[in-house]
Amino acid sequence: MENQQKGKFISPVRINLKKTDGYPFPQEDFMPAINLPRLKIQTAKLMDRFGKPDEFIRELHNLFDAYADLTMRKGALVSPISTLPSYRVPLPVIRHLELELGSRAQRYPDHALVIADRLWEDEFYETRMLAAYLLGRMTPGGNPFLERLTKWVAETREPAISNLLLTTSLARMRSETPDDFLLLMGRWTHQPRKKMWGSVLIALVPLLKDRNFNNLPPIYSIVQPIIESAPATLQQELAAFICGLFDASPVETTYFLRQLITLSARSHTVQNIRRIMPSLPVTLQDEMREAIRKQG
Repeated sequence: MENQQKGKFISPVRINLKKTDGYPFPQEDFMPAINLPRLKIQTAKLMDRFGKPDEFIRELHNLFDAYADLTMRKGALVSPISTLPSYRVPLPVIRHLELELGSRAQRYPDHALVIADRLWEDEFYETRMLAAYLLGRMTPGGNPFLERLTKWVAETREPAISNLLLTTSLARMRSETPDDFLLLMGRWTHQPRKKMWGSVLIALVPLLKDRNFNNLPPIYSIVQPIIESAPATLQQELAAFICGLFDASPVETTYFLRQLITLSARSHTVQNIRRIMPSLPVTLQDEMREAIRKQG
Protein backbone atom coordinates (compact mmCIF):
# COMPACT_ATOMS: atom_id res chain seq x y z
CA MET A 1 0.00 0.00 0.00
CA GLU A 2 1.21 3.51 -0.81
CA ASN A 3 1.07 4.72 2.79
CA GLN A 4 3.65 2.08 3.68
CA GLN A 5 6.29 3.17 1.16
CA LYS A 6 9.32 4.05 3.19
CA GLY A 7 10.38 7.69 2.98
CA LYS A 8 7.45 8.63 0.77
CA PHE A 9 5.27 10.30 3.38
CA ILE A 10 5.38 13.13 5.86
CA SER A 11 3.67 11.80 8.94
CA PRO A 12 1.52 14.13 11.00
CA VAL A 13 3.06 12.61 14.12
CA ARG A 14 6.52 13.81 13.08
CA ILE A 15 5.55 17.42 12.39
CA ASN A 16 5.09 20.07 15.03
CA LEU A 17 3.54 23.04 13.28
CA LYS A 18 2.64 26.24 15.10
CA LYS A 19 0.20 29.07 14.51
CA THR A 20 3.14 31.37 13.78
CA ASP A 21 3.62 29.52 10.48
CA GLY A 22 0.81 31.61 9.01
CA TYR A 23 -2.25 29.50 9.73
CA PRO A 24 -4.48 30.61 12.63
CA PHE A 25 -5.37 27.04 13.60
CA PRO A 26 -3.35 24.01 14.79
CA GLN A 27 -2.41 21.77 11.87
CA GLU A 28 -1.74 18.65 13.88
CA ASP A 29 -5.45 18.27 14.66
CA PHE A 30 -6.33 17.18 11.13
CA MET A 31 -3.26 16.94 8.92
CA PRO A 32 -3.17 13.75 6.86
CA ALA A 33 0.01 11.98 5.80
CA ILE A 34 1.33 13.50 2.57
CA ASN A 35 2.60 11.44 -0.34
CA LEU A 36 5.53 13.56 -1.52
CA PRO A 37 5.97 11.98 -4.97
CA ARG A 38 2.25 12.45 -5.63
CA LEU A 39 2.39 16.05 -4.41
CA LYS A 40 5.35 16.76 -6.71
CA ILE A 41 3.43 15.37 -9.70
CA GLN A 42 0.38 17.45 -8.82
CA THR A 43 2.51 20.57 -8.36
CA ALA A 44 4.32 20.03 -11.66
CA LYS A 45 0.96 19.77 -13.40
CA LEU A 46 -0.07 23.03 -11.74
CA MET A 47 3.15 24.84 -12.70
CA ASP A 48 2.69 23.81 -16.35
CA ARG A 49 -0.23 26.25 -16.30
CA PHE A 50 1.78 29.15 -14.85
CA GLY A 51 1.35 31.14 -18.06
CA LYS A 52 -2.42 30.48 -18.18
CA PRO A 53 -3.97 32.21 -15.15
CA ASP A 54 -7.51 30.80 -15.47
CA GLU A 55 -6.27 27.23 -15.82
CA PHE A 56 -3.74 27.75 -13.03
CA ILE A 57 -6.40 28.88 -10.54
CA ARG A 58 -8.72 26.05 -11.53
CA GLU A 59 -5.96 23.45 -11.12
CA LEU A 60 -4.90 24.99 -7.81
CA HIS A 61 -8.40 24.55 -6.42
CA ASN A 62 -8.35 20.93 -7.58
CA LEU A 63 -5.12 20.44 -5.65
CA PHE A 64 -6.59 22.14 -2.58
CA ASP A 65 -9.62 19.85 -2.81
CA ALA A 66 -7.30 16.84 -2.71
CA TYR A 67 -5.67 17.99 0.54
CA ALA A 68 -8.55 19.82 2.22
CA ASP A 69 -9.54 19.09 5.81
CA LEU A 70 -12.50 16.82 5.22
CA THR A 71 -13.83 17.40 8.74
CA MET A 72 -14.65 20.97 7.73
CA ARG A 73 -17.11 22.20 5.15
CA LYS A 74 -15.18 23.40 2.08
CA GLY A 75 -14.86 27.16 2.19
CA ALA A 76 -15.46 27.42 5.93
CA LEU A 77 -13.96 30.45 7.62
CA VAL A 78 -10.63 29.82 9.34
CA SER A 79 -11.82 31.41 12.59
CA PRO A 80 -14.92 33.17 13.98
CA ILE A 81 -13.37 36.56 13.20
CA SER A 82 -12.10 35.61 9.74
CA THR A 83 -13.51 37.09 6.58
CA LEU A 84 -11.89 34.58 4.22
CA PRO A 85 -12.96 31.01 3.47
CA SER A 86 -10.31 28.30 3.70
CA TYR A 87 -9.63 24.73 2.61
CA ARG A 88 -7.45 24.22 5.71
CA VAL A 89 -4.78 22.67 3.50
CA PRO A 90 -1.82 21.18 5.44
CA LEU A 91 0.98 23.69 5.75
CA PRO A 92 3.66 21.43 4.13
CA VAL A 93 1.57 21.53 0.94
CA ILE A 94 1.54 25.33 1.06
CA ARG A 95 5.30 25.42 1.68
CA HIS A 96 5.93 23.12 -1.30
CA LEU A 97 3.77 25.35 -3.50
CA GLU A 98 5.70 28.40 -2.31
CA LEU A 99 9.03 26.86 -3.32
CA GLU A 100 7.75 26.03 -6.79
CA LEU A 101 6.14 29.45 -7.21
CA GLY A 102 9.35 31.17 -6.14
CA SER A 103 11.31 29.26 -8.77
CA ARG A 104 8.81 30.15 -11.49
CA ALA A 105 8.70 33.80 -10.41
CA GLN A 106 12.45 34.12 -10.99
CA ARG A 107 12.18 32.63 -14.48
CA TYR A 108 8.92 34.29 -15.54
CA PRO A 109 8.47 37.55 -13.60
CA ASP A 110 5.75 38.88 -15.92
CA HIS A 111 3.65 35.75 -15.48
CA ALA A 112 4.29 35.88 -11.73
CA LEU A 113 2.71 39.32 -11.48
CA VAL A 114 -0.45 38.14 -13.25
CA ILE A 115 -0.67 34.99 -11.12
CA ALA A 116 -0.15 36.99 -7.93
CA ASP A 117 -3.07 39.25 -8.88
CA ARG A 118 -5.31 36.28 -9.61
CA LEU A 119 -4.36 34.58 -6.36
CA TRP A 120 -5.21 37.72 -4.40
CA GLU A 121 -8.49 38.26 -6.23
CA ASP A 122 -9.53 34.65 -5.56
CA GLU A 123 -10.12 35.59 -1.90
CA PHE A 124 -9.40 32.28 -0.21
CA TYR A 125 -7.10 32.19 2.79
CA GLU A 126 -4.61 29.91 1.05
CA THR A 127 -4.59 31.84 -2.23
CA ARG A 128 -3.87 35.09 -0.42
CA MET A 129 -1.05 33.41 1.49
CA LEU A 130 0.47 32.37 -1.83
CA ALA A 131 -0.10 35.83 -3.32
CA ALA A 132 1.78 37.44 -0.44
CA TYR A 133 4.64 34.99 -0.83
CA LEU A 134 4.80 35.43 -4.60
CA LEU A 135 4.85 39.21 -4.25
CA GLY A 136 7.87 38.88 -1.99
CA ARG A 137 9.77 36.97 -4.68
CA MET A 138 9.49 39.83 -7.16
CA THR A 139 12.07 42.55 -7.64
CA PRO A 140 11.39 45.05 -4.85
CA GLY A 141 11.00 48.76 -5.36
CA GLY A 142 9.37 48.88 -8.78
CA ASN A 143 5.94 50.41 -9.23
CA PRO A 144 4.14 47.07 -9.83
CA PHE A 145 5.50 45.77 -6.52
CA LEU A 146 4.86 48.95 -4.51
CA GLU A 147 1.37 49.54 -5.89
CA ARG A 148 0.21 46.01 -5.07
CA LEU A 149 1.85 45.91 -1.67
CA THR A 150 0.31 49.20 -0.57
CA LYS A 151 -3.13 48.30 -1.94
CA TRP A 152 -3.17 44.81 -0.43
CA VAL A 153 -1.97 45.98 2.98
CA ALA A 154 -4.61 48.72 3.04
CA GLU A 155 -7.50 46.44 2.09
CA THR A 156 -6.82 43.21 3.99
CA ARG A 157 -8.68 42.57 7.23
CA GLU A 158 -6.98 39.28 8.05
CA PRO A 159 -4.24 39.80 10.70
CA ALA A 160 -2.22 36.77 9.56
CA ILE A 161 -2.35 37.78 5.89
CA SER A 162 -1.45 41.35 6.83
CA ASN A 163 1.51 40.05 8.81
CA LEU A 164 2.71 38.02 5.81
CA LEU A 165 2.56 41.10 3.59
CA LEU A 166 4.50 43.18 6.14
CA THR A 167 7.15 40.54 6.79
CA THR A 168 7.50 37.97 3.99
CA SER A 169 6.47 40.23 1.10
CA LEU A 170 8.82 42.98 2.30
CA ALA A 171 11.77 40.73 3.19
CA ARG A 172 13.77 41.37 0.01
CA MET A 173 13.16 45.11 0.12
CA ARG A 174 14.27 45.28 3.76
CA SER A 175 17.49 43.37 3.12
CA GLU A 176 18.42 44.51 -0.40
CA THR A 177 17.28 48.13 -0.41
CA PRO A 178 16.77 49.25 3.22
CA ASP A 179 16.84 52.94 2.29
CA ASP A 180 13.95 52.42 -0.13
CA PHE A 181 12.14 50.42 2.53
CA LEU A 182 12.45 53.31 5.00
CA LEU A 183 11.22 55.76 2.36
CA LEU A 184 8.15 53.56 1.88
CA MET A 185 7.52 53.48 5.62
CA GLY A 186 7.79 57.27 5.68
CA ARG A 187 5.22 57.58 2.91
CA TRP A 188 2.85 55.24 4.72
CA THR A 189 3.26 57.25 7.92
CA HIS A 190 2.48 60.59 6.29
CA GLN A 191 -0.53 59.56 4.25
CA PRO A 192 -3.59 61.80 4.85
CA ARG A 193 -5.32 58.94 6.67
CA LYS A 194 -3.64 57.17 9.59
CA LYS A 195 -4.85 53.68 8.75
CA MET A 196 -1.34 52.54 7.73
CA TRP A 197 0.28 53.41 11.06
CA GLY A 198 -0.17 49.95 12.55
CA SER A 199 1.31 48.42 9.41
CA VAL A 200 4.37 50.67 9.70
CA LEU A 201 5.00 49.57 13.29
CA ILE A 202 4.70 45.89 12.37
CA ALA A 203 6.84 46.18 9.23
CA LEU A 204 9.69 47.93 11.05
CA VAL A 205 10.17 45.25 13.74
CA PRO A 206 12.00 42.72 11.49
CA LEU A 207 14.43 45.46 10.47
CA LEU A 208 15.15 46.21 14.13
CA LYS A 209 16.00 42.53 14.63
CA ASP A 210 18.58 42.63 11.82
CA ARG A 211 21.92 42.95 13.60
CA ASN A 212 23.52 44.27 10.44
CA PHE A 213 21.21 47.28 10.47
CA ASN A 214 22.23 50.21 12.66
CA ASN A 215 20.72 53.26 10.96
CA LEU A 216 18.17 54.09 13.65
CA PRO A 217 17.76 57.90 13.23
CA PRO A 218 15.45 57.59 10.18
CA ILE A 219 13.30 55.17 12.14
CA TYR A 220 12.95 57.66 14.99
CA SER A 221 11.78 60.28 12.49
CA ILE A 222 9.28 57.89 10.93
CA VAL A 223 7.64 56.79 14.16
CA GLN A 224 7.65 60.09 16.08
CA PRO A 225 4.23 61.23 14.76
CA ILE A 226 2.83 57.76 15.46
CA ILE A 227 4.00 57.75 19.08
CA GLU A 228 2.67 61.28 19.54
CA SER A 229 -0.79 60.64 18.08
CA ALA A 230 -1.47 56.90 17.86
CA PRO A 231 -4.98 55.85 18.88
CA ALA A 232 -5.49 53.39 21.73
CA THR A 233 -6.31 50.69 19.17
CA LEU A 234 -2.60 50.55 18.22
CA GLN A 235 -1.42 49.94 21.78
CA GLN A 236 -0.29 46.37 21.09
CA GLU A 237 1.60 47.25 17.90
CA LEU A 238 3.21 50.30 19.54
CA ALA A 239 4.36 48.28 22.56
CA ALA A 240 5.89 45.56 20.37
CA PHE A 241 7.69 48.17 18.28
CA ILE A 242 9.09 50.05 21.29
CA CYS A 243 10.32 46.78 22.79
CA GLY A 244 12.06 45.96 19.51
CA LEU A 245 13.57 49.42 19.33
CA PHE A 246 14.83 49.17 22.91
CA ASP A 247 16.34 45.76 22.22
CA ALA A 248 18.17 47.18 19.19
CA SER A 249 19.58 50.17 21.10
CA PRO A 250 18.59 50.68 24.76
CA VAL A 251 20.50 53.93 25.24
CA GLU A 252 19.31 55.65 22.05
CA THR A 253 15.73 54.51 22.54
CA THR A 254 15.60 55.72 26.13
CA TYR A 255 16.99 59.11 25.11
CA PHE A 256 14.57 59.36 22.17
CA LEU A 257 11.51 58.64 24.30
CA ARG A 258 12.62 60.96 27.12
CA GLN A 259 13.05 63.74 24.57
CA LEU A 260 9.58 63.09 23.16
CA ILE A 261 8.05 63.32 26.61
CA THR A 262 10.02 66.41 27.53
CA LEU A 263 9.61 68.39 24.32
CA SER A 264 6.24 67.25 23.03
CA ALA A 265 3.37 69.68 23.36
CA ARG A 266 0.92 66.82 22.93
CA SER A 267 -0.50 65.27 26.10
CA HIS A 268 -1.40 62.30 23.90
CA THR A 269 2.29 61.32 23.84
CA VAL A 270 2.34 60.78 27.59
CA GLN A 271 -0.98 58.93 27.43
CA ASN A 272 0.41 56.53 24.85
CA ILE A 273 3.56 55.89 26.89
CA ARG A 274 1.45 55.25 29.99
CA ARG A 275 -0.78 52.79 28.10
CA ILE A 276 2.09 50.62 26.90
CA MET A 277 4.23 50.98 30.04
CA PRO A 278 3.36 47.54 31.50
CA SER A 279 4.59 45.87 28.29
CA LEU A 280 7.98 47.63 28.29
CA PRO A 281 11.23 46.30 29.78
CA VAL A 282 11.51 47.15 33.48
CA THR A 283 14.50 49.44 33.06
CA LEU A 284 12.69 51.40 30.35
CA GLN A 285 9.56 51.61 32.51
CA ASP A 286 11.60 53.24 35.27
CA GLU A 287 13.06 55.77 32.84
CA MET A 288 9.64 56.64 31.42
CA ARG A 289 8.08 57.09 34.87
CA GLU A 290 10.88 59.45 35.83
CA ALA A 291 10.54 61.45 32.60
CA ILE A 292 6.77 61.74 33.03
CA ARG A 293 7.17 62.75 36.67
CA LYS A 294 9.57 65.55 35.73
CA GLN A 295 7.24 66.69 32.98
CA GLY A 296 4.61 67.14 35.67
